[in-house]
Amino acid sequence: MIQKERVFTIPRIGIYTEIFKDFFEELGLKVILPPKPTEETIKFGCRNSSDMMCYPYKVTLGNLKDAIDMGANTILMYDTVGQCRFRHYHKLYDLALKQHGYDIDIITARANIIFKLKKCSNRSYLKILRTIYKYYKIIVAKEKQVIIPDKVNIGLIGEIYTCLDDDVNYHIIDKFKKKDVNTYNTSVLKEFFKITIENKIHLNIWDRKYKKKARRYIEDKIGGHGFENICNTYKLIDKNIDGIVHLLPLSCMPESTVEPIINKICKENKIPLLRIPIDETNSEANVNTRLEAFVELIKRKRGLQ
Repeated sequence: MIQKERVFTIPRIGIYTEIFKDFFEELGLKVILPPKPTEETIKFGCRNSSDMMCYPYKVTLGNLKDAIDMGANTILMYDTVGQCRFRHYHKLYDLALKQHGYDIDIITARANIIFKLKKCSNRSYLKILRTIYKYYKIIVAKEKQVIIPDKVNIGLIGEIYTCLDDDVNYHIIDKFKKKDVNTYNTSVLKEFFKITIENKIHLNIWDRKYKKKARRYIEDKIGGHGFENICNTYKLIDKNIDGIVHLLPLSCMPESTVEPIINKICKENKIPLLRIPIDETNSEANVNTRLEAFVELIKRKRGLQ
């Protein structure tokens, strides 16, 4: 029996999408990227999901279906190895897509999967490690976050996919740029990798003082990045941030759990807070109106109007 050639696809993830494609292609894998989500993409995801399933699942399900229609036959799915239901997406993708007649394989991209896919020898093992490190440095270079003293600075916290993917968050960072506002996004992959590695080897390094403050309210294992976003709120306050935007999928359990805590911290520190839950019922016009009002409020507070 002739084994079919594997043609991989991966979920889109904002500015990292092309980087991951290049990374896997450099390792010799054939990759087809999903196109940017359209209205039909999202409709497919919504039709084949439970109502309360979070928005990232609905978007990526439709996205992966589009990539399969373009010729992909294997999904390479990220795995958080955590408590968030994101960890179980691949099982639900498999169920939904096969119910529509798609003959696909799904592989979860855990640490050792690259070596298994490549069936690598000891000689190529070091090459793969060097390639991983090369692309890690590319990711870090794209993630430089700075506070600009003579501008309004707004911090982003929230669920990582919603914060990273412009097509999901209505290009919120670009909208702020057009209003001459600097954005400090705390949900970046460098921090995600750091936290994951430290948890794996049982270290307790990541911003100890912020962890200590956050544990006044909640233990750290609640899934997703809920606990880390309490820490990030304190971190932004220490940086003298002018305001905070909390982005989350409408039904995200970890982010919903920490909502009242973040509200309290911002209120005590007199930091304006805007929360934007996102799902398929959002409209860009509504988001634009809320962002404009938020920026005007901050500028008035700083005496810039």
